[in-house]
Amino acid sequence: MISEASASVTLNWSTEFQNGNGKDSDQIVASFYDSSTAEVVYFPGCASRQEATLTLSLPANWSGRNAEVFVFLISLDGNGLYANRETESNTVYAGSVQIM
Repeated sequence: MISEASASVTLNWSTEFQNGNGKDSDQIVASFYDSSTAEVVYFPGCASRQEATLTLSLPANWSGRNAEVFVFLISLDGNGLYANRETESNTVYAGSVQIM
């Protein structure tokens, strides 16, 4: 995870499945939390697992902030993006990033 441009962050991840679970079409959900202001920016379904990288644009006023980043995957099961809790992975803390 890196911020190389103003108010943007690039995330990278492995496309491998754990325990045989998952699909290439699984969707990444990312959230950024600024503990100094208690603000959150949320990106639901912003990329598929198979893409393995993603650059997100945050609000301009997030430049210069430090954010905690959390991600999880959801599976598109044909019943809507959030239809079934069993289609979500556990949330993973991806770390902290200083936003340019």
